[in-house]
Amino acid sequence: MSEDQPRLACLLTPQRNTQYADLVAQLALPELQMSPLGALIVHAETRAIAGLPFLVLTLSQTPSDEQLVHLGELSMTRGFFWLDHPTGEARDMVLRPIHIAPPRGLPDGLLYARRYKGKTNEDLTRFLLNVARFASNFVQAPRPLDVLDPLCGGGTSLFAALSAGHNAYGIDHARRDVESTASFLRQFLIQAGIRHQIREERLRQLGRRWTFTIEGPDGPLTCVLAHGDTRAAGDLLSGLRPHLIVGDLPYGIQHKGAVLDLLTSGLPVWARMLRPGGGLALAWDATRLPREEMLAAALQAAPDMEFLDTAPWNDLTHAVDRVIKRRDVLTGRRRGLQADDRR
Repeated sequence: MSEDQPRLACLLTPQRNTQYADLVAQLALPELQMSPLGALIVHAETRAIAGLPFLVLTLSQTPSDEQLVHLGELSMTRGFFWLDHPTGEARDMVLRPIHIAPPRGLPDGLLYARRYKGKTNEDLTRFLLNVARFASNFVQAPRPLDVLDPLCGGGTSLFAALSAGHNAYGIDHARRDVESTASFLRQFLIQAGIRHQIREERLRQLGRRWTFTIEGPDGPLTCVLAHGDTRAAGDLLSGLRPHLIVGDLPYGIQHKGAVLDLLTSGLPVWARMLRPGGGLALAWDATRLPREEMLAAALQAAPDMEFLDTAPWNDLTHAVDRVIKRRDVLTGRRRGLQADDRR
């Protein structure tokens, strides 16, 4: 490494407990490697600076503005500085802050305000959204992208998408979850003074659907919540061709056969909906279902998908809590669109 190579100090995202702090330290580098900045990373090391945890990157060259802008959307790092040693002494350190505008979407409070049992950590959810986007051919595409969570539960991934300036579409079979999520979103928009319209529909033999049209900072955003069977996603959300699909496969299932059944029946439907070049990121409890079995099932269920199984895509395993000791992420991209194509 040369002293002339630029060094980027990335502040790790603060967490409320040490368990999640360890997780952030583990996933920060893979997230950066997956981003457009990843091709420039020569070396990485964790370092405490003024008592704060940083990931310090040595880069092969100074990034372009187009590469730097994506730093504002990362979930595992929050705050970026150029690191200099003007006198050549290690202890003589200067941090020059980099101003990076965050994505313009709905307020972050939408993602963090709601609390309920079993809610996925918000930064993990944003991480999953980034994994799908970086896997896709739509990294540079103008917003909003269309994001589908076919197993949306309490809507955390939908709120992450809206906060990032994307349209959000979710399906869940639990009527109470969908109704409470629609009610929470409505109340949040009212209290925040955000203009919106809501259309509620009953879909014959399928379920119910709530469509929110929301006034975003750069134009209207759409959020659709559908109650029904995710295997009927193409009918519940007729005409939707999402750019990204993100989701958490259920963690409470005790037998891996049930998870595989859901994957083999749901993934073909979701993959057919995904736009060519679109990205997919599905998290699952790999404690009982190893990655090799998951990949084999996914390849058989969705032959039009290219599943990514090289570094850093296959280096995303992490512990969530005492129950979920090994969570992993299945990442893929639908074939058929070149990387420099757009919407």
